Amino acid sequence: MDGKTNAITVFQPLFTPLDLRETVVTFDALHSQTAHARFLVEDKHAHYIVLIKGNQPTLHR
Repeated sequence: MDGKTNAITVFQPLFTPLDLRETVVTFDALHSQTAHARFLVEDKHAHYIVLIKGNQPTLHR
């Protein structure tokens, strides 16, 4: 890593050490990336609720 961090780059490292099996993780539109959802469901066996805003019209529909 080049030393730069932000909310997107620390999402997976933050949750990696945690046992999230059968838990529900909530996050906002900033993290509505396919990789984050896949990580939670396939790797961590968690459920998620994501808030999608109208400024992402395709995803919002």
